[in-house]
Amino acid sequence: MAAFDYQPLQTTAQSLIDRFGRAATLTRAVRTTTAIPVAGKAWLPTAEGDADTDAAEAQSIPVTAVFLSLDRRDRTGQVTEAKTQSVLIGAELDANIPEEVGPDWVLCDDTRDWEILSSKPLSPGPTLMLYKLELAL
Repeated sequence: MAAFDYQPLQTTAQSLIDRFGRAATLTRAVRTTTAIPVAGKAWLPTAEGDADTDAAEAQSIPVTAVFLSLDRRDRTGQVTEAKTQSVLIGAELDANIPEEVGPDWVLCDDTRDWEILSSKPLSPGPTLMLYKLELAL
């Protein structure tokens, strides 16, 4: 039996997200640490806390996000906080979105910077369709 081709579904999902979504940016600050060697004793490991931490450039990925309207109860019956939001993001092939988007990322839209509480890639079979993010202010 031939494998199912999910490409048409992925194309449809992306076109719906493009149609009903709005521009946003996934951003993650990348930090680099430069060790400061012990003077005159290069063979020794650096002392704890002796590091020069630079806030490097932030990694930014433009995306199209569909913000889902949730009432006070979601489908599971759980009460949702007013300051939380669910979002769908398409798995655009050219966006280079990592499969694990976690709490070190922020989703920025025109109005707010949202902290990402959790991220779930949705992929039937081997084809990544979209991401479902849970956000908080």
